[in-house]
Amino acid sequence: MPTDNYENAASSYKQLFVGQNRANDTAAVSTNDQFDRDNLLHFVEEKFKTNKKGGVSLVNLRALFHTLIKSVSMVKDDKNLVVIGQRSGIISSTHATKNYFGSPTEGFNGTTWSAYANSASTMRSAESNAAIRLPFLIVNPTVKGSIQCSSTGNVTISAYYTDQDDGTNAYVQNPVLIGVKVQNCAIANTNYNFDITNAGMKIPADKLIWILVENTGFASGTETLKIALNIYGNTHSANWSNS
Repeated sequence: MPTDNYENAASSYKQLFVGQNRANDTAAVSTNDQFDRDNLLHFVEEKFKTNKKGGVSLVNLRALFHTLIKSVSMVKDDKNLVVIGQRSGIISSTHATKNYFGSPTEGFNGTTWSAYANSASTMRSAESNAAIRLPFLIVNPTVKGSIQCSSTGNVTISAYYTDQDDGTNAYVQNPVLIGVKVQNCAIANTNYNFDITNAGMKIPADKLIWILVENTGFASGTETLKIALNIYGNTHSANWSNS
């Protein structure tokens, strides 16, 4: 007898769960409900013995299912968020149209951001060390941080991803906008929170992520910007179709 095609059965399995009419609320799990791999494997060996009368019971089977579901990460509830990188920096801004993205000498972890470009398409390949390389595909890329300015006015924070430096182009290629936030720094030297996210966007592994800061409300002289941020996203397989 041929083996059933699991893809044909998937829709019927889905209906079994849809038929429950649950509201998709997140199920809270305490540490007392979770057990490590050794406990789960020992339980299987002890409670599911073969060639023994009463070796398998529905109570033990249900207990295993409950405990296993509570002990593993669930994408629907737990989201599988990972932090890709953290950055902070000080910018001595002298112009309204300069997009500062990091340090040309210190790289991604540099805290004095002096490198700038007029736009995402003119970010210099030689300064790609100011960006972070994605180790794996992420979904729903998000930047969460804070910004302050020594003066008042708008500051524009943009997130892009690009191809890596290929050694033949002066500028990094194929910039793609992740998102942009225009933050009004209404009070000088005051921290303002900002968030940038792109629900459903997938960024492949090995792309470079750039953060650009533009003092769009620049008035005169030298204005100091201070920024701190986290870059994170969901991890899924390359063929994952849902956000």
